[in-house]
Amino acid sequence: MITPTLATAAASEQYPAAAGFALMKNYRAIVFPAWGAKHIGMVADCIHGSRLPEYPLFVITDESTPTEELPNQVKIVRGRCKLSGKARKAEFFNCLPEEIGTALLLDVDT
Repeated sequence: MITPTLATAAASEQYPAAAGFALMKNYRAIVFPAWGAKHIGMVADCIHGSRLPEYPLFVITDESTPTEELPNQVKIVRGRCKLSGKARKAEFFNCLPEEIGTALLLDVDT
């Protein structure tokens, strides 16, 4: 089970740019579950090479994956994972910020 971080407890405080969305009941966002340098790089390539709708972008990752290569507008949510492989992605659902009512989950390696 993932232990939520401060980002999942109060995303609007940690990410002031998204604070206005916290008031909306159906805050929509695009969420990439990814960990490890290779997959974070794939997320960055996807964001740079795609025409994504104008929704906030989130990456849910583990505690140790570097995320510096992601664009500045991407909000990072970190969780403590106990599982590995595909099962880890299921743990990430517990880390979605509560402000998100609808999430488009994009998996960059499939």
